[in-house]
Amino acid sequence: FLDSWFDLGSVAISDARQALLIVGLSVALLLPANVLLAGLRGYLRLDITNGLSIATQLVRAAGVAIALSTHSGIVGLAWASLAGNAVAAVGSVWFFLYEADDRMIQLRSVSRQALRSLSAFSVWAFLGTAGWYLAYSSSAIVVGVAREPRELSYFALATNVLAILAAVGGAFTGAMMPLASVYESRGDGARLRQCYLYGTRLTLLVLVPSVLLMLVAGPELLALWVGSEVGTPAGQVLRILGVAHMAFLAASTGNQLMLGTNRYRSAAIVYLGEGVVNILLSCLLVRRFGVFGVAWATLIPGVAVHGILWPAIVRRTLGVGSWVFWRESILPSLIPALPALVAYATMRFFCHGGTLELIGSAFALILVYAATALWMVLPNMLISKLVGRFGLLRRIERSSGTIRTTLDRE
Repeated sequence: FLDSWFDLGSVAISDARQALLIVGLSVALLLPANVLLAGLRGYLRLDITNGLSIATQLVRAAGVAIALSTHSGIVGLAWASLAGNAVAAVGSVWFFLYEADDRMIQLRSVSRQALRSLSAFSVWAFLGTAGWYLAYSSSAIVVGVAREPRELSYFALATNVLAILAAVGGAFTGAMMPLASVYESRGDGARLRQCYLYGTRLTLLVLVPSVLLMLVAGPELLALWVGSEVGTPAGQVLRILGVAHMAFLAASTGNQLMLGTNRYRSAAIVYLGEGVVNILLSCLLVRRFGVFGVAWATLIPGVAVHGILWPAIVRRTLGVGSWVFWRESILPSLIPALPALVAYATMRFFCHGGTLELIGSAFALILVYAATALWMVLPNMLISKLVGRFGLLRRIERSSGTIRTTLDRE
């Protein structure tokens, strides 16, 4: 059915079948790995799960780069996916057996009430995950069906670079769900609001420099990595998808908090709606605009949902005002971008062309952004430490109400 469903172009049908078998094996490895990773999260070993996620994405990205540089085609890309999922599978088995010890799950411990709760949660979690995959993983299928295999490689390279960004962002937001559950059980709404505000700020502080590099130098950096034939168009796709993924990752803190406070139905409905809109827009734009149309079909609903709709739902649920959210979370991460862009533009203006000049300009952007962000954040940290030494109660008045934060004696 491959040659009838997809336009394989110059790709041999034997290569397509081999790639499909490898991808199937890759998915088969990932399914049990996800179950064991969920068990590790239950033991609150977020350090292990985040480390495995980052390692998986790094291995997958390295495999894609090798496949493109050696002209291995879709078979090489399939092997890259299998290598990444194999790391996740082996690592999850190893660490789960180490952590579980004699606390392995036993059938006699299962109750009907627990089964009903898990079933209800699983159904909504499945719908939400299905929506996410429709929005962010089905685009490659649309490109493969409607366009040439060459354009699929552009999209694959861009999405694999973004997978590294997603793994790094997930390392910061993954701890929010268990924290939200703890604070919800205590009825501590102030702590929940703090988790939302400062978790979003931290995530953006980590992600914004990378997205800035994608916007100003994405095609050049990827061309330097894998060659201009693939790197330049892939970098143009990366610019569009980078903004969409930053909106999604910035909203992931609120998503984890909503899941941790048993509000998973709202997340599932929103994600499923985004996925359906993404598919419809992709099918509408791919014929005329190609791979770039599919990228825009990801960006438009992504920014609308994760940049506007979902934050509004989370803020209303947690009782956080719009101005407080912008002041505490968005502006502290966007303001350092201005001097960082000035530094990058200055370096590129005075240093004409060349690989070393490009790399130096990229480092200048990152360093200036980091220095400006630290300059903005460090004074507040020092004040907090001084106040904490005297065990004082600091009350911060917000436009949406009063958030009370108690700083314990060190």
